[in-house]
Amino acid sequence: MIIKDKLTYVSGYWKIRNNKRPVSDYYQLSISTFQRLLKEKVTFYSDDDEFIARVKNLNPTGEWTFITCSIDKLAFHDSANTFVNGHRFDYASKLGKYEKHNLHYIRDWKQDPFVYAQLLTVWLNKIILMHQTVQFAASSMICWIDPTFSRFDKVRKNNLDRYNILPDSINMPKSYLNYQKKQIGGNASIIATSAHTLKSIIPIYAKFVKESFQKDYLFDEEVLIEKIKRSDLINLNIIDRSRFGQLKYMIRGIT
Repeated sequence: MIIKDKLTYVSGYWKIRNNKRPVSDYYQLSISTFQRLLKEKVTFYSDDDEFIARVKNLNPTGEWTFITCSIDKLAFHDSANTFVNGHRFDYASKLGKYEKHNLHYIRDWKQDPFVYAQLLTVWLNKIILMHQTVQFAASSMICWIDPTFSRFDKVRKNNLDRYNILPDSINMPKSYLNYQKKQIGGNASIIATSAHTLKSIIPIYAKFVKESFQKDYLFDEEVLIEKIKRSDLINLNIIDRSRFGQLKYMIRGIT
């Protein structure tokens, strides 16, 4: 079981023009997500005052910290836009329809490259904001949770107590998508790890982010965590404590 008094949850929401998911979805799903965190320590980052007010209203007297931060001030923002504008991407048929690159090509980049660049900025900053938060939260364990975490309630065992944190591990629910035709270890709707493990992977994570910006492969934070796991730079395990019931829910939008 997670030791509650040593765990801090981190989350965030940023306004993105033409986002694939309307803000009303975020509002609705975030209520269900944050209601299960009423007794927890939470640090929430956002550039949307209305969204912050809605979340804060769920728990006005709790141990929740709110930090205003615009998306263009997040790490990798400029690099993500340069990456999208400086590369020509194509569907990689040889990698198959479950490949991460092909998912982002069809669902995100082909629809609106700007939106993909903004989403990529947010995705890449999950690990960064976890590391930033643990510096002042005095927690030995840290856990990112998407505001839309509750969208998976019907397709997996979405109980937070299942996300036990083990040494040299990252705890994430299982993914059925691939990186380089091999299944990746985790879905980043929730990422739980120790402060010690997080500190050890940060320089490797930053290295792989920089390298990924140089390649014609549409990536995200799940790909980067998988690359760290597969590398010989650190001994890292991805531990799954959930079970998906419907594969199609995870891969809708891929053709």
